[in-house]
Amino acid sequence: MKFSCKVSGLLEGIAPAIGVSTHSVVKDFRSAGKISLESTQSEIVASVFNGKVAVCSVVSDLTSDDLGYSCSSEGLVTVSSIDLQNVLSSFKKDDEIQVSVSKANSGKELVISKKSDDEEYQTLPCASEDIEMPKKVKKFEREVNIDRSVYIYGVNKIFWSIGYEDNMPQYLHWALRLNKDEARFVAGTGGRFAVLTIDGENFVDSDEPFTILFPKDHTESVKKIFSSIDDEKLNIKTNSKKSSNYQIAIKTKSHDILFVNLDSDIDYPDENKFLSSSIANRFVTNISEWGYVGKGIIATYSEELKKEKRQSRASVEVSDNNSSLLVKSNSVMKAHRKVPILSSVLEDDGIKFVCNSAFLKEFAEHGPSQNNIQIEIPTEPKMPVVVRYHALDDVKDSSMLSSKNESSGLNEKFAIFFARLSQDN
Repeated sequence: MKFSCKVSGLLEGIAPAIGVSTHSVVKDFRSAGKISLESTQSEIVASVFNGKVAVCSVVSDLTSDDLGYSCSSEGLVTVSSIDLQNVLSSFKKDDEIQVSVSKANSGKELVISKKSDDEEYQTLPCASEDIEMPKKVKKFEREVNIDRSVYIYGVNKIFWSIGYEDNMPQYLHWALRLNKDEARFVAGTGGRFAVLTIDGENFVDSDEPFTILFPKDHTESVKKIFSSIDDEKLNIKTNSKKSSNYQIAIKTKSHDILFVNLDSDIDYPDENKFLSSSIANRFVTNISEWGYVGKGIIATYSEELKKEKRQSRASVEVSDNNSSLLVKSNSVMKAHRKVPILSSVLEDDGIKFVCNSAFLKEFAEHGPSQNNIQIEIPTEPKMPVVVRYHALDDVKDSSMLSSKNESSGLNEKFAIFFARLSQDN
């Protein structure tokens, strides 16, 4: 192997692969932290596999504006990804370098030298074996193309809500639900969920409904890849969930990404039974009111309570004259706050619910402060509270609560729903 290029182009081209090689790796996986570079006459292919996600990234003068690639000898080498990144970063970004393999006392080493002065160089040891990449299945059952910008926005909008408990593996996934001219992004802990629905023309080409469950760790491994490229579309494929080797493949112009070691038996709850129902009691409030109220309620969750691992609870009830929501916490430290009601439609008397106090603080964290939210409280106490964003000044049917992006022409609906706690102390 022997090739020359600019440092900046090579570093930029392999950075996504390096990120995957070191993130959310399977413990003691032999390829973790390694990267393979294969040089051909026209391009470099960087390959990594962390036990869950495999990535092949093409680096060439077609994919990079600042590479200046020239290959005099083809070859394949595997090295530590972090060591390679550190060595490349020790040169100036506009330096032209020569990369080659030479024999060393204990095997082989990769030599990176300045093209203008080969007496100035760095070396790093080559691995004794190359990365064994997982084999992609021959036949995929489903395929969809979706706008990359929509995918990134959707994941970022709901990912904060994803679960974190190993004993509830279904919530260590988020759901992408696809339909004609519609994509829905869903994540939750089991106690609280975030749901973003986007609809419009020409951003997704799914003709029939289907759902893809993406694992949390796999998603975190590749999020930076999708943010670093300028592709208009992502191509996503899945094979049959009945397969013993269920896979998700994502393709961009420069990167082939493969999700493996997936649990195809995971069942995800249907959020429609909570979002589509007609809810009796509905209130409109301004998001900004919840910012300080939420902080005040959270402030009552003292260090003493945290040490005792006691649950942080808050109650919300309607004032006697229906002018405000009374938000209370009655632990060792007490809080009694008010949120003005701008509009309401009520079918029940004495409306009150108790919930995890952290949920109230989250109201203000996921929407513009000048906007309104519509809080919906079902009569049935076991049904969750629903918070819909993009609310108007008056209570409206949920179908009317959306926001249109003028540049893309796409409509967005966003909601959070969460479980209620027993009103008993």
